[in-house]
Amino acid sequence: MLTPVRGYHLSPCMQLSRVLSHNAYVYYRYTDAITKGTTPRNSSKVISMYLRGNDSASVWGAVRNAQLLPVIFPGWAMRIYVKPNSVPEVFLKLLRSLFCQIIDIKDDGDVAPGWSPEMAMFYLTADDPSVEMFLVRSPRGRFTSREAWAVREWWRKTGTACHVIRDHHSHVNRAIVENLFGCRTRKLCSLLGGKDIKNFFRDCAGTNKTSFSESGYLNKCLYPIVKDDMLSHDSVSCEKWSNSIPLPSAESKTLAYIGCPYSAHEEPMVTREDNELTIENAKNTSCLL
Repeated sequence: MLTPVRGYHLSPCMQLSRVLSHNAYVYYRYTDAITKGTTPRNSSKVISMYLRGNDSASVWGAVRNAQLLPVIFPGWAMRIYVKPNSVPEVFLKLLRSLFCQIIDIKDDGDVAPGWSPEMAMFYLTADDPSVEMFLVRSPRGRFTSREAWAVREWWRKTGTACHVIRDHHSHVNRAIVENLFGCRTRKLCSLLGGKDIKNFFRDCAGTNKTSFSESGYLNKCLYPIVKDDMLSHDSVSCEKWSNSIPLPSAESKTLAYIGCPYSAHEEPMVTREDNELTIENAKNTSCLL
């Protein structure tokens, strides 16, 4: 499956050449990783996703990310949470063949104001004692080299408990971006006072009269607890948030930012506003390496 690589002021032939060169490089790294066996099904480093079966962009996105995993995140495992019978078995079989862990989650009837068990599914990996660290990602996004660089900088060079990436104008006012978040499980458990993440979110909902979005849980409940032990890689608002450092510049002038959603046809879902603000944000060199 070819991934479009968009550029500015390029002829059709040049754009095609860029696409072919990019995908040839990805294919080489993929086959090299598979040959060397760097895609473990069981690893203490896990990328966690929640897959909604009625969304074709998410289903095909999960497959594409499973293919990219050994290229972008060698040594990591990919764990996908699903509701029973919500995703066609043919896709689950394909994901298992790509070394993904598939976890069925049932609604256990927990009720609290604003609480939805789906909101915690991304984060249930935090309660697994076999996991050393985890990342929360959306299947509609795509793993990127910039993203992997930031994650390596966090877990190899710092001892902070948690990590977040901000790379889009919609991330500026979000202390934690829900699909670009990660933590070391033991340190997070300690910060939460030994409470598991599901009960933490449920208690958070019970103490607030208004219903919370997933972002609300993270920013209003979790962030105050982890903010002093969290590193942020931030290309858009590094001067606003504490413990934030710049991100590397994008390798090419592409519209796709870290965490950008893609369609089922591998097209980045970006708008004219995204285009204009991406160019404008590139002028803020204080937040770019």
